[in-house]
Amino acid sequence: MTYSADGRLLASAGLDRLIVLWNADSGEEIASLKGHQHDIAAIAFSPDGERLASASLTGYEVKLWDTQSWEEILTMPFAGTSLRFGADGNVLAVMGNGVRVMDGTPLPNRLTLRGAGQTVALDADGKRLACAGAFNLVRLWDARTGKPLPLLKGHDELVRRVIFSPDGKHLATAGDDRTVKLWDADSGRELRTFRGHDDWIQAVAFSPDGQWLASASYDKTVKIWDIAAGTVIATFTKHGDRVLCVAFSPDGKTVASAGDDNTVLLWAPLTGRVVGSLQGHTDSVNALIFNKDGTALLTASDDKTARRWDLGSGKQTHTFAGHFDYVRDLALSPDGQTLATAGWDQTVRLWDVASGKELQTLSGLGQGMRGVAFGPDGLLTAAGTQLTVLTWQVQRSTKR
Repeated sequence: MTYSADGRLLASAGLDRLIVLWNADSGEEIASLKGHQHDIAAIAFSPDGERLASASLTGYEVKLWDTQSWEEILTMPFAGTSLRFGADGNVLAVMGNGVRVMDGTPLPNRLTLRGAGQTVALDADGKRLACAGAFNLVRLWDARTGKPLPLLKGHDELVRRVIFSPDGKHLATAGDDRTVKLWDADSGRELRTFRGHDDWIQAVAFSPDGQWLASASYDKTVKIWDIAAGTVIATFTKHGDRVLCVAFSPDGKTVASAGDDNTVLLWAPLTGRVVGSLQGHTDSVNALIFNKDGTALLTASDDKTARRWDLGSGKQTHTFAGHFDYVRDLALSPDGQTLATAGWDQTVRLWDVASGKELQTLSGLGQGMRGVAFGPDGLLTAAGTQLTVLTWQVQRSTKR
């Protein structure tokens, strides 16, 4: 129970999942707010009385309400046992599983999509979102509205990776049935199946021209496939353990791969000739990505860090340290200035690439985060262990 700053309103909430507003002088009920799906643990008025915040711990819901219309303004996926507004009302502190501070440029959760959560991808236009991981399916949505699009069915076991082709016309998927599949992105029709790996396939990547696919497998190999012919044109065998991630350089002349041997190898896709080796991670490397001009590589690891490597010198330039558990995936913003990392510590973190400093933490998500992706306009998506996809709109001006 809490009073507004001017003492005119009294708000109460509890186990019935309702917020009831009262005239503090007369005791008359003014409004009853419905929307929480779980018990409400905390409520707080903004200093000017124009907004009311409410939080549930078990449901990972923090809601903001307009006190004139009593309409819900937004919902954020954070757990909360206590809420505090700053003096000017532009800062809201949410205390629950850690402390989440939202300043004047918050990242409200735009969409919460249920039904998949192993890996996530956005097409080149940022209009379609794909996610895999539940019941051997790949689900597609309209990234803005959350409207379901064609469901991709064809894999016999868990799908571990889904990606769009550079032109957005196709999708490639891979998983525990040891196959890579190519799909028509509009119709959802399966076009081709690539077979040849002897164990689960953890990752897949398109070449920049869309003519080749690379697949990384637990069988310790990376295969390069000719998409049109459906054949293997090269098999890379230089890793000493399971290969978990793979990417083409922007010019298509170099492949980067890494995995449980803690080492990133750079090599020529046709010959397999190793042209570089990046060492520094102390545990499995789960994800990697080239920057736009191919001069740097960014990696994510079970050692709880992400790192940036200068490919000219082969040296590490930054360590992005802040996660408390495995870093499972990473993505670069369209302008290349912001790095997003997805962690097993139930957070997504945003970093300044140039300085290595952390900009913001999206916390209280209530689930380990497996995948993260940026759209062309800054739409950030993340996939979690509870078969959930979350989306936010990210602006470069975001500060921590």
